[in-house]
Amino acid sequence: MNIGMFGEKISGISKKTIQHMEQLCDSFDKNEIFGRSRVEEVTGLKNTRASLFLKELLERNIIQKVTGHGKGKYTFFIKE
Repeated sequence: MNIGMFGEKISGISKKTIQHMEQLCDSFDKNEIFGRSRVEEVTGLKNTRASLFLKELLERNIIQKVTGHGKGKYTFFIKE
């Protein structure tokens, strides 16, 4: 998956956060469901920073919450 598909949603995000987003895009399929622990594994972020990272992605509509798979699960928000 290419980070460029998020276009304007990534303007104003730090370079480091974009690097972490690229890591997620490289590691997960566009419809794959993931949680904070997988984000920690992929990016190397600690618990609190991974939570803040996910919160930022949620606020920018880059990811969306998923129900029916346990608490704190997400998938990329991609309109096709």
